[in-house]
Amino acid sequence: MQVKLHSKFNLLSWGVIILFLFTTPVWADLYFEMTDTDYSSTPGGETTEVDHEKGYIKSDRMKIDDLTNKKTTIVRLDKELVWEIDHNEKTYTQISFAELEEKISREMSRPPVSPEQMAQMEEMMKSMPPEQRQMMEQSMEMARGAQTAFTEPPEVIQTGKKKKILGYTCELVKVSFGKIMTWEMWVSKEIASDIDFSKFSLGLGMPKPMAEGFSKIKGFPLKTVQESKMTGTYHKSTSEATKLKTKKISDKEFELPKGYKKVAVSDSH
Repeated sequence: MQVKLHSKFNLLSWGVIILFLFTTPVWADLYFEMTDTDYSSTPGGETTEVDHEKGYIKSDRMKIDDLTNKKTTIVRLDKELVWEIDHNEKTYTQISFAELEEKISREMSRPPVSPEQMAQMEEMMKSMPPEQRQMMEQSMEMARGAQTAFTEPPEVIQTGKKKKILGYTCELVKVSFGKIMTWEMWVSKEIASDIDFSKFSLGLGMPKPMAEGFSKIKGFPLKTVQESKMTGTYHKSTSEATKLKTKKISDKEFELPKGYKKVAVSDSH
């Protein structure tokens, strides 16, 4: 489910993460279940994957269980730590918020193509037919666009369009990152209070400009549809809540499992 700026996150699944960022009612803890469907189309063919997850949120901690892959992410605001747990290997990684912020900054500042690679591609293009050269130029431009799209807050549009999901009234919010990625989020204010949950964003590997944009969105996103397009590749990720419940959640739910071995963060990449 997860912007691989640290072990589990990747750019094409931020839509899933947003389901958790702005959702906890001030008067109760929140338990949820959801289904994620990822579709990709490339020149090599099409793929569809379906994952199931459940999650728990309190005011200062969050837990997301990836039931399909048997992995767990725990964000502890009180400790300023993120744990990534692999139940298959019975191992876990630990990274502090300070370390994660440095890692995200390093990832975002890294050019998508090194000067050496750029020189090689430019040399290759000299001998290419016009149509093939144009495709290569478009690919390079899209790569540069993907790198810069997340250095500024996304465009957030409150459409005013409404519909019922799971019995709750939701409003459609559209979010766009340049021409690289768009999200459609059906958000209900009937479930969540008007609380800024962007404080969880660092723990989930989100760059500050992106968190700034999403902090404008209040309520619980019951459904998120994320689309991205690169030259020759199309990706669509749909995340939909199937169950919501407000209940008291024990602090023990957010602890490391006993007997698991700690491994270096790099070992989980």
